[in-house]
Amino acid sequence: MVVMQAVFYILLFFFGNAFCTVLHFIIEDSLGTSPESTLFFLKEYNRCFAAIVVLTLILSVMLYLRERMIRKTSSVEEYEAKSTFPLLNCQICDVVLGIALLGAIVRCIILFYSYLSLLPDLFETFLKTSATLLCLSLLILYSILEKKRIYAGSKKLYYLIVGGIMLSFDSITVFAVFKYANPAVFARIIEDCHTLETVKDLGSKWIGRQYKNTDELLSSLDESKRNVLKTKDISCGMNDNASIAVKFNLISSPEDFSRIRADQRLDHLHRYSYFSEHNSYKTGQNIKNFVRKKK
Repeated sequence: MVVMQAVFYILLFFFGNAFCTVLHFIIEDSLGTSPESTLFFLKEYNRCFAAIVVLTLILSVMLYLRERMIRKTSSVEEYEAKSTFPLLNCQICDVVLGIALLGAIVRCIILFYSYLSLLPDLFETFLKTSATLLCLSLLILYSILEKKRIYAGSKKLYYLIVGGIMLSFDSITVFAVFKYANPAVFARIIEDCHTLETVKDLGSKWIGRQYKNTDELLSSLDESKRNVLKTKDISCGMNDNASIAVKFNLISSPEDFSRIRADQRLDHLHRYSYFSEHNSYKTGQNIKNFVRKKK
């Protein structure tokens, strides 16, 4: 049981860290400032969202299992007395709280150092610091509730507060994801990233080798790559002996990029560099010419 409680508090720490990161992302996107990379979640909403959803389920199950184990004994005091180390659960809670306090202090120091050295928006620094301290205060509140729960006759208030806070975290995260990192918009952009990657690979193959025509170029591809070209409706034709024109379709729109700030949220993961020439592309059919240098 002690091991389960230790795991519970550690997971709770990551849960709070993920939500604090979401708050920072919301502040960055609402103010239009550059996102800062975080330790566990880098710059991605989806990482935070996945962590919060999964941890909500796990923590809820662990709370239920603990309460079920307590009900098997005559009282909480008896349950704690049967533990290998009495009240160690609260001591573990104090350790995790100490780590969280240290982490919050370090994060606040980094925020103010960034302001003093780089002179970003002071309002952003203030909001991020407030968000960090808010999450820390909620963890302190949980620590107090956990200690009071041991001796409380009724646990309803404890579970109402804990469940309400977790539900609030989930709701705010869902709001942030659909407002600033809409999955449908991400899916369109990522699909276009793969399309442009395929187009670039096809062009590089043409430029790098002496194929006589596009038929010979396409024949050199293995079956899986030819299937990709068909799936993405990519075709190519000859302009002259030295150049080809590759036709492809894009499904995202320029508005999509500003909505989710794709240039800052996707670069490290989904090769956003393929959209470096996005201003020259449009939604629908596009043509990219690849010219082979004459020897």
